[in-house]
Amino acid sequence: MTYRADAIICEDIRVENNGKVFIIGMYTGAIAANAPTDISLTALLRFWNLPEGQHTIDVSVDLNEAEIMSAEGELNVGDQEQFSAIPLPQFHFTLKEDGELKIKAKLKDSKEFLTAATIPTQLVSA
Repeated sequence: MTYRADAIICEDIRVENNGKVFIIGMYTGAIAANAPTDISLTALLRFWNLPEGQHTIDVSVDLNEAEIMSAEGELNVGDQEQFSAIPLPQFHFTLKEDGELKIKAKLKDSKEFLTAATIPTQLVSA
């Protein structure tokens, strides 16, 4: 079975002691600003159809095809989970032109990254 991934892009993620995940400031459309501005975001990376056990995940965040963040994390998949999720560290960039933010992920031993999310960036007139 092939695994798949997606990402929820947001301003912050909080995880409570009981495991509940709070997504703050979720983006459902373009990331827009009316002047060049510094932006800090994060994402909740979700995987479906991973086999049970421990997995090492490689992540890349690109802005207009240039990598702005890469990370490696550990994901423990239980036997009854619909999907497994891992919050990404904060990533920062300066929005100064229209373009595209892309989050890619793969299992450590996989050859190719999957695109988990793509969201447009827009510099709008005031």
